[in-house]
Amino acid sequence: MSSSKATQLHLLQQNLDSVLTQKQHLESQLTEIDSALQELQETSQAYKIIGKIMLAFHHLKKQSESIKRNIDSLQKEVLEEMKKTSSKEKEK
Repeated sequence: MSSSKATQLHLLQQNLDSVLTQKQHLESQLTEIDSALQELQETSQAYKIIGKIMLAFHHLKKQSESIKRNIDSLQKEVLEEMKKTSSKEKEK
């Protein structure tokens, strides 16, 4: 394996690790929010403290949707990187 290929492989692995870490973090947040939403369905006015901010119930739904979109985006990014790497290998 040439030095260039090894470097590309190393960079790809670092990118993949970073994306997977981000995905795990987002999935953790999503689990917490979904749990809170499930518990709060019976209440008309409910709040959740996230860090230093207290959010109303409807904000949690928006945040959940945003996190789901981010997870989908990260999954697409990983697939694109894998396709690029695969196509580069086929060319060689």
